[in-house]
Amino acid sequence: MPPLQKILNLKTLNNLLFLLASNFLGSWGIMTTYMAGTRIFKTTDVLAPSFDEAALFQAYVLHTYTTLLICAVFSISFLFLKDRMRYIFLAAPLVIPSVYGFFFLSSYQ
Repeated sequence: MPPLQKILNLKTLNNLLFLLASNFLGSWGIMTTYMAGTRIFKTTDVLAPSFDEAALFQAYVLHTYTTLLICAVFSISFLFLKDRMRYIFLAAPLVIPSVYGFFFLSSYQ
């Protein structure tokens, strides 16, 4: 069997697919959190003369995507761990940026 076929077996491809899907869904979760969080916390006060929603969105995206990038780097360890702890690293891009996004929107002034 050639060395490439030993490395890229079906189990490895499934793990790569889970990793990519987790990170992709994490990026969608950030935008869903923004839409839900601005409604829940009533962060966007469009009637206030000094409110700048573009600045809120820019700060939100900068902070949450930085968090997603850090979680994506840590989620790569999903490929190398063999115990149940690997699923925590796989779920990190799904959970942590969204929770941080809700925290960011609730504390925004």
